[in-house]
Amino acid sequence: MRTIALFVKDFQKGTKISEKILAMNFQVEFVEKIENLSRQHFFIIIDLDNKDFANESFIREIKSISDFFIIGYMSSMVKHSVDTYKKYGCNLILSGGSLIKNIESLTNEISNRISTG
Repeated sequence: MRTIALFVKDFQKGTKISEKILAMNFQVEFVEKIENLSRQHFFIIIDLDNKDFANESFIREIKSISDFFIIGYMSSMVKHSVDTYKKYGCNLILSGGSLIKNIESLTNEISNRISTG
């Protein structure tokens, strides 16, 4: 079974995300340290409102382990911030609400990309 890594410290948001992912028969792993990542993770979701995760060195280090597909989410979408996080290595940036609303279709799309990629 595929595992999605979550760098999310907000309990309420993490619960909403994980419930949707688990309903799709994926596993969820809440990760706090980059050292706990493995190439076995299907893709990664990062809370960009959390200062521990929302920085260049953190995101670039994740990308250096493997070319993970990284979804970042934030409460307030600001074009400059979105562009910056994409430059750091995030493949997709969404608002938190949009992530929750669209997690099923995003997971299916990423799955299709990876299996045909």
